[in-house]
Amino acid sequence: EGRVVYASFLLDEDRPREAWEIVHPKKLTPRPEESDLRMWYVAARAAARLGDKETAQQLFTAIVGSDPGFPGLDELEVEVR
Repeated sequence: EGRVVYASFLLDEDRPREAWEIVHPKKLTPRPEESDLRMWYVAARAAARLGDKETAQQLFTAIVGSDPGFPGLDELEVEVR
């Protein structure tokens, strides 16, 4: 949880590369925990800000596939497109 909070802070400080380094997933698991989804969410935001729309979209799709009611998906969808 600390990584999610710190990476979110880094995004707020316009430091997406550092945020990405903290939360990027090594792999996307088929049955992620809630904590994984939160990390993927922040990682998708970081990837989008770095201009890696493909990775951002993959993370967004993985979150939606695991929890279509995950909070903030509307905002994330705008960011990753």
